[in-house]
Amino acid sequence: LCNFIGSNFTTVNHNLKSRTKDQIIYAIIIGCVSIFCSYIRVAFMTISAERQTRTIRQTLFQSILKKDIVFFDTHTPGELNLQLTDNMNKIHDGIDDKLGTAVELISTCIGALIIGWKLTLVVLSCSPIIVGFFILSSKITTRLTTNEMNAYGKAGAVAEEVISSIRTVLSYNGQEREIKRFV
Repeated sequence: LCNFIGSNFTTVNHNLKSRTKDQIIYAIIIGCVSIFCSYIRVAFMTISAERQTRTIRQTLFQSILKKDIVFFDTHTPGELNLQLTDNMNKIHDGIDDKLGTAVELISTCIGALIIGWKLTLVVLSCSPIIVGFFILSSKITTRLTTNEMNAYGKAGAVAEEVISSIRTVLSYNGQEREIKRFV
C-alpha cells in the first residue's frame, strides 16, 4: 500500500511539473508577442501622430495668417503661439498614446471574451465604476488644463510684450509693475 501511494504521487508530481513547464513557456511566448505588438503599435501611432499634427499645425498657421488685422488686436502673438504649441502637443498626445491604448484595451477585452467569457464578464462588471472615475478625472483635468492654458497664454503675451519693448519699460522704471502683471 505504501509503495502504491508513493508511486501515485510521483506520477502526479511529474504531470504537474510538465504542465507547469508548458504553461510557463506559453506565458513567455505570449509576453514576447505582446511586447513586439506594443512596440509596433507605439511606432506606428507615433508616426501617424507626427504626420497628422504637422498637417494640422500647417493648416492652423495658414488660417492665422489669413485673419484680418482686427483679430490681432484681441489676440497677441505670444498667446497665439503658446496656444498653437500647447494644442498641438495635446492633439499629438491624444493620437499617439491614448488612441493606441484604447484600441489595445478593446482588442484585449474581445480576446478575453473569446478565451474565458465567464471570468471576463465578472471582471467587466466592475468596469462602469472604473469608467465613471475616468470620466470624472478627465473632466477635472480638462477644466484645469483650460485654466492653465489661458493663464500661460496671458503670461506669455505679457512676457513677449515686455521683452519686445524692454527699453521703454526700463526708461519708465516699470519693472515692478510688469512683474506684477506677469504673475
